[in-house]
Amino acid sequence: MLAEIHFLHIRSERADAIPLLLTHGWPSSVFEYIKIIPLLSDSFHLVIPSLPGHGFSSIRPGTSIYKTAELFHKLMTQELGYERYAAQGGDWGAYVSSRLGFLYPDCLFGIHLSYVVGGISPFLGMGTRALSATENTMVDKRKRWDSEEGGYEHVHSTKPQTIAFSHWLTGTGGSSVRLYYETRHDPWMFTENDKIRARTAIASFPKELVVSPREWAERIYNVQRWTDMPLQDQREPSALLKDSRHVEMST
Repeated sequence: MLAEIHFLHIRSERADAIPLLLTHGWPSSVFEYIKIIPLLSDSFHLVIPSLPGHGFSSIRPGTSIYKTAELFHKLMTQELGYERYAAQGGDWGAYVSSRLGFLYPDCLFGIHLSYVVGGISPFLGMGTRALSATENTMVDKRKRWDSEEGGYEHVHSTKPQTIAFSHWLTGTGGSSVRLYYETRHDPWMFTENDKIRARTAIASFPKELVVSPREWAERIYNVQRWTDMPLQDQREPSALLKDSRHVEMST
C-alpha cells in the first residue's frame, strides 16, 4: 500500500543536531509548528509531516493513526537516514509519538507530548494498584465528555464522509477525518505487561479536553519529566514555509 507523505525538512547547521519529528493534530496542519521552527532549528533537524488525508498527504484504506506512526518511522529511518530521533506531538500527534515510543523505543531519544491521549488506557486488571481519587475523577470526566461533547468524534469514526460535504477550501474535510474511521477499526489495547518504554516528557495543559493526572500517565508511559503548563494566549502562525517535499511510502 502506497501513501504520498508531504513533509517539511529543516536541517540544522549543527552536525550533532538531534532529528526531531513533529506531528500535528486535527483539524490542523504543518503550519501549527511554523512559529517554533526558528526556536528549534539551531539544535534539531526538524521533520514535520502532514498527517495522511491532511494538507498534501494522501490517505489509503487501512491507514489508522497507528499505521501512520509506522509510515513516519520509515520516513525518518529509511527515507531520511536517521538512525535515532526524537518525536513530539499533541492531539493525533500524541498518538503517533506514543505508538513510536511503544514500537521503536531503541530508535528514539525520547518522546514529548502536549497531551496524554484519551484513546489509550493502561491495563487495570488483577495485580495493578487501585485508581486514585484523582484518576477516578478523570475517568468520570472522560466519560462525561464522551457522552456530552464527543459527538463529532463519533461521526468522524463511523461516517467520515459526512464532513466532506462542508466543502473546506483545501478539499480535505473528508479525507482528514478518515483517520478517525480507520483508527476506530484498528484499536490499540494494552495487555498486562504493555508499557511505552521510550523516555517520555509531558507538558500538561490546563485547558485540554480532559486533563489526565501524572499517576495515570505513569501507568502508560516511562515519564521522566512532567510540566504543568500555565494558562496563556494561543496565537495563530502568520508565516509560510517554502521548503516542502513529497515521497511515496509503503506499508
